[in-house]
Amino acid sequence: MSTKTNFKRIALVAVAALGLGVLSSVPVQATVSGLSVTITDGTAPASTVTMLGSAADSRTSAKINIKAVVDAQDSITVQLLETAKPTGATSNVVMYYHDSNTSTQTGVVVDTLTTTQSTNALRGAAGGTALTQAVATPAAIKTTVATDNGAGMLRMWTASASTRIDINIGAQLDSATSVRPAGTYTFLVLVKAYEAGQAGTEAPKSTTQATLNIVVAPLADVSNTATATYGFAYLTSSSVTAGTVAAQPVDSTISALATTGATRAYIYVAVRNAANGVSTADESLTATVSGVGLVCTSSTNCGKSLGPISITAGDTVFELQGDGAGGTSTVTIKGTVTGSTYTKTLTYYAAAAKTLTASVFTPVLAVGSNDSAVAVTAVDAAGANWGGTAYIYASAAADATAVGGSATTPVACVFRSANNTHYCPITATAAGTGKFKVIDAATVALATATSNEVTVTSKNATPATVKIAFNKTSYAPGEIGQIIVTPLDAAGGGLPATTITNGLASGGITPNLDISYNGAAIASPTALTSTEIATSAYSGSTTVAGSKVFFFQVPTTGGTLTLSAKGGTGLPLAGQVALSASATITDNGAAALAAVNALATTVASLRTLITTLTNLVLKIQKKVKA
Repeated sequence: MSTKTNFKRIALVAVAALGLGVLSSVPVQATVSGLSVTITDGTAPASTVTMLGSAADSRTSAKINIKAVVDAQDSITVQLLETAKPTGATSNVVMYYHDSNTSTQTGVVVDTLTTTQSTNALRGAAGGTALTQAVATPAAIKTTVATDNGAGMLRMWTASASTRIDINIGAQLDSATSVRPAGTYTFLVLVKAYEAGQAGTEAPKSTTQATLNIVVAPLADVSNTATATYGFAYLTSSSVTAGTVAAQPVDSTISALATTGATRAYIYVAVRNAANGVSTADESLTATVSGVGLVCTSSTNCGKSLGPISITAGDTVFELQGDGAGGTSTVTIKGTVTGSTYTKTLTYYAAAAKTLTASVFTPVLAVGSNDSAVAVTAVDAAGANWGGTAYIYASAAADATAVGGSATTPVACVFRSANNTHYCPITATAAGTGKFKVIDAATVALATATSNEVTVTSKNATPATVKIAFNKTSYAPGEIGQIIVTPLDAAGGGLPATTITNGLASGGITPNLDISYNGAAIASPTALTSTEIATSAYSGSTTVAGSKVFFFQVPTTGGTLTLSAKGGTGLPLAGQVALSASATITDNGAAALAAVNALATTVASLRTLITTLTNLVLKIQKKVKA
């Protein structure tokens, strides 16, 4: 071997020896190893309720997962520093021990550092417990730290040697004292590792940083997403402010004068979010008019078609105006976001009526005030129901003298849009008959339309007798019937509306069969026993002019239903007589038998006809063959 080669080998051995000497010179001590930090962002509602420790919030809280291997008295601290938040927010963040991913950590303690504890640095959800409390305080740990933004700090440590930790720290927002605005709350997570024996002011052995976000969703009632669930629209004749109607009212029936530029009605459109919020949802609406009239977003922005109109504050109101023409106006409003369609209809009428049709509404007027003596229907030149003010007057001075009213000063009628009818009053000053007309103006000279002439009758007579009757002579079993009680004058004629305290004798009306009174439109069981008779002035769906009506349910078996009564002391002695009325109840069995017999007769006739037809066909066939 050459001298040169020997020197090379000696040099290599020397270098190796020096290298091993350097490696072996590092002092041996405990250390935190394998430290890793994993962040899971969290969510939170925009509420004023503190949810610390609640199941609802802990499931959605942010998680800080800490993994490491620590020796006895080693420590790991976790601190949150606020870096961003929504405008106006107060981000009180809470950290606490959430759970562990291993069941072997019996010697690990998770607690809050006393020197940095603030109102925001709360202990664990279950009262600040650790995996175990029976461990002494670490011999040395860093305790002088910044209280950045009041953020709290948690620490993990153990008295056991070489312990693996895998712990989840929960982080959530505490809104006990203020509302949490919606948005993203961002925090810097600082995880620092300290080794046993470090001085209190000594820097950590390692620092790991991460970013944690907690996203606060808007409250449902401030969401700007419109839904069809709570949306509605309704038609009204009264001015209404957007955002003031909680639920859908019933549409108004509107008949209005078609004056150009005059607002006659309103359509309230509810643009709501999933929480029925009235002032936040966004929508795009279009409004179109079919027929007469205009739709408006304001008194000056009107047209036959408007939109799309951007709605950014929930509920809104459209105005409806006439265009000078009478007729039907149909307004359709559609929502682009929700797909909802609302259709509302009203009637406009011209200033002047074309046709007035009058009829007697109260058959017998009382001497005195009668609010609905005559009923009038009216239309304008376009055939639309005319809802202007109508007036009634006596056809001649003699009519005014005989009954009342005036031949020179017409009296205003009342229009009811629900049935498009004018009801005209007459104050009768005497008993008699008279002729009356209705016009479309306050004076005869100004009228453009005049109704047909009607004759009214007024009476000042007293009741002399009483009549009881059914509204039908025959009923089906279980049918709803009417018992009609009518006071009459001495001549047997009808009377104005009146009340007779003792029109019937004690016990009232007695039926021979058990009459049922079940159902909303049927009189009460005690009604027939009343002796008082209070009659109506005019007929309606449940009334008969000059009479008192009792509703009843017919028995379910066939037979004859008979009523018995007697005139009471409220009548003259001659009227205090026995009263009766009868009606037939159809027998179901008899009716069925009659139907079967009728069917049998029909079948027999059909058989005869078929036989005759068959014979005729056979004769024709024979002649054809011959």
